[in-house]
Amino acid sequence: MKILLKNLDVLALPPERKIGLTVEEGAEVWIQEDEADFKEREISMTLKPGAHVNWMTYARSNERKDTKTFHLEEGAQLDYFHHVLGTSEDRVTVNLEGNESRVFSQTLFFGQDSEKQSFQVNHVHKGKNTRSKMISRGAVKDSATSHFFGNITMQPGCSGADGSLEEHNLLLSSGSKIEAVPALEVHHDEVQASHSATLERIDDEKLFYLQSRGLPQREALELMVEGFFCDALQKCPNLAFSERIFKDILLCL
Repeated sequence: MKILLKNLDVLALPPERKIGLTVEEGAEVWIQEDEADFKEREISMTLKPGAHVNWMTYARSNERKDTKTFHLEEGAQLDYFHHVLGTSEDRVTVNLEGNESRVFSQTLFFGQDSEKQSFQVNHVHKGKNTRSKMISRGAVKDSATSHFFGNITMQPGCSGADGSLEEHNLLLSSGSKIEAVPALEVHHDEVQASHSATLERIDDEKLFYLQSRGLPQREALELMVEGFFCDALQKCPNLAFSERIFKDILLCL
């Protein structure tokens, strides 16, 4: 299925396994991708010069596989907010082909029981003076495992490009596991690129402190998880959307 998007379009993605999207020049559009009843999907999108896309996803299903490829032409902007609960395999590639193109991508994930999650996000700078920022923030409990591979690639000729990558991870159980792999591939001198990764566990002392102030253990844990996800959830342009996701995370606790 191929779809042409025009200025001020709001699209809920149709339940198709393969979708090609084109955003016309200078258009600003909003896309919402909610749970689907199929396990595998492939999506490609081309943003024409000056186009701006706000993309929000929420996947809460098992054994799903999702592949997305974005092509940003001159001056195009992509703001991508990806939220996953449950077993999932996701691949996202953003090609910043046009000069002055920009992407902000944020992946928020939560795993429980024996769920397995795998994420691969790649920002590829090709045009000059391109900008990218990649953030991941995830938590796991029980025996769940998550793997997040974030990569920023600076191709030859992308003078003035600037890319940054942050990965933040929280372990809620001793048997849970998160592998955070930030990577940079730099093939040009006149660029800026940075990456960082953090991994923390629930602090027993902080949990005890909150309980000593009268909070039940569950409420204290919820408060700490809320603090961990709060900044990421507030970045999402649809607060009702992010509140729904956080409520589902609390139910998983």
